[in-house]
Amino acid sequence: MSSMRIGELAAAAGVAPSLIRYYETCGLIPAPPRAGGARRYGRAALERLQQVLVVRRLGFSIAEAQAALAGERALPPIAAAHVAALDDEIRRLRVRRALLRHAGYAGRITPERYARVLAKVGA
Repeated sequence: MSSMRIGELAAAAGVAPSLIRYYETCGLIPAPPRAGGARRYGRAALERLQQVLVVRRLGFSIAEAQAALAGERALPPIAAAHVAALDDEIRRLRVRRALLRHAGYAGRITPERYARVLAKVGA
């Protein structure tokens, strides 16, 4: 795999070509040289794209991805912040699930029941 067009790179990574163009615009992927007017990507571009996809799928923002991949910010603190946010979201979802279950059984949710559910799930 010496040189790929954008469609080939996209297929190899399982993404749309438009996402690759977007990541180039954001500076996450370096703009490649052109041959005959077409972008030509090498193996390094595929590896970089895969790195970008991993951190983006972990929920990193564009700025966080740029900083982490450029070595400007260490990965552990970024990941720890995302874990804390997920923990908060999980707590909120547990409360919501418990209240919805109760509403499904009782047909209503009283303020007293709401307070009991909050205490039960530790929210």
